[in-house]
Amino acid sequence: MASSGDTHQNNRRGRRKLTTYQAYTDGSKSDLGVGAVVVIIFDNNIIKTMLYRLNESCSNNQADQMAILKALEYMEKMEPEEKIVLVHMDSKITLQLLQNKKKHTKLIQQIRTKVQEMKQREWRVEFRRIKAHAGHRGKETADQQAKEETRNKNIEECYIKIPKSVVMLEQKVQSVKWWQREWTETTKGAITKACFSKIEDRLKFRINLTPNFTAIVTGHGNIKA
Repeated sequence: MASSGDTHQNNRRGRRKLTTYQAYTDGSKSDLGVGAVVVIIFDNNIIKTMLYRLNESCSNNQADQMAILKALEYMEKMEPEEKIVLVHMDSKITLQLLQNKKKHTKLIQQIRTKVQEMKQREWRVEFRRIKAHAGHRGKETADQQAKEETRNKNIEECYIKIPKSVVMLEQKVQSVKWWQREWTETTKGAITKACFSKIEDRLKFRINLTPNFTAIVTGHGNIKA
């Protein structure tokens, strides 16, 4: 027979299970676009689904992080009996960034700030990583919605900050194209051009430059000797 103390403890456990919110988040990037989705579950029921679209140059990690931020912003407005929310994600990179205090990317910092604001309002926020396609109802819903959201051009972009890495990559691609155009149009370096007609291919080669090699591919030097 359970004691009154056991009954009280069991009641507390049961109440906590019912009042803990589960936020399943996911982001997706494809050739069609970048989308983020939040699925809020309470007492085994989906109570809210939120869809967002990011600029097509944003990364998949940014989409994951945007979903987390939007989930926290939504939960902060609620006043449940027990302020507990478990935020589920499948992004290992995002979880590592949140745990690494030395990382201060814009969205990660916004998430940290939001968590601190919620703590001041007596919220308890926990982050958990779950594997994609592991059979979680909320996660499966978020995965599917995120993929569909990348095709939806009717939703206004909520985030346009492009990662520095993407900007640098685009600049690199453009510089190679400019270099290739100059190389194609020039009338000089015919022998070298015969060896390396495409700049992009040449950049992939790791060549040990020696005086003899340079003489051969440029046609300069005592070649006949």
